[in-house]
Amino acid sequence: MAKSHDSSKMNPQHQPKHGHEEAQPVRDVAAAVATQTGEILSSARDMGKETLESAKESVATLPERATEAISCQMKHAAEQLRERLPQEGTLGSAGHKVADGLECGATYLKEHDFKAMGDDLAGVVRSHPIPLVLAGIGLGFLLGRTIRS
Repeated sequence: MAKSHDSSKMNPQHQPKHGHEEAQPVRDVAAAVATQTGEILSSARDMGKETLESAKESVATLPERATEAISCQMKHAAEQLRERLPQEGTLGSAGHKVADGLECGATYLKEHDFKAMGDDLAGVVRSHPIPLVLAGIGLGFLLGRTIRS
């Protein structure tokens, strides 16, 4: 004879629980973790953006700082030449011309950016291509002799 199973007589421990009481704390924890993860990612993204913007600004001002430093060094070198070289004679005259050239170059660096300098250089090359090629060959020859010796 087969026993009939009445679900109402089953042990309550073996009955599946379909209530939302146990699932709700897990959902709350998952939601809290998701919220915190989202906040952390958002914060990291904001920090990354700030760092990138700061790096962009630093890189953008790098040529200005470099040309400023070079310009200051050129002016300092011109002052040193004027102080140490004689005021008269061939050596003094040549020294003053070199110092004037250094100061002129320093002023040019302060007043122009790299793009303008490149444009000026391109203009000089277009205006005087043959002398510049010959000067390049001469420098290459002298450099080769110096390295070989």
